[in-house]
Amino acid sequence: MKDIAAAARVSVETIYASAGNKNALLKLAFDVGVVGDDEPLPLIERPEFAALSEGGVTDRAGALGRLLAGMYGRIGPLHRALDHAAPGDPDLRAYATRMRADIHQSFIDGATAVAGREVSEYEVQTLVACLGNEAFLLLTGEYGWTEEKYATWVAQTAVRLLGLREE
Repeated sequence: MKDIAAAARVSVETIYASAGNKNALLKLAFDVGVVGDDEPLPLIERPEFAALSEGGVTDRAGALGRLLAGMYGRIGPLHRALDHAAPGDPDLRAYATRMRADIHQSFIDGATAVAGREVSEYEVQTLVACLGNEAFLLLTGEYGWTEEKYATWVAQTAVRLLGLREE
């Protein structure tokens, strides 16, 4: 909290008064990071999510790639930190469990939009496994991919995993 306060050029007390404790600050950072701003509009109601169902297969899959690259670019390391901290903190463990369920539902909603049909649980699980945060961190961190290269790969991978063809 001292480092955050110093970076923000405010007192530690101001951080606690504004955001709450460390767990509350982490949750706030996720809320802002997932969508990229602090507007109270859920991801599913945003234009970038609507783009998942607009245009042809290439357009829809490209929108998915851009959505995930942008989101993981903002929250990738934060998500990893949550995964490491959650086992030792009951509040964070419950938060991480809710987040995994939310991510799963978001993948269902997103894949359904991109595919233009209902998707199977198997398809959703393979998308989560292949296109999740850890893949982003590996490809952009370890292998040096740009977010643009990652977004293109996501689009191509989603098309293959969902068995889609351009109309």
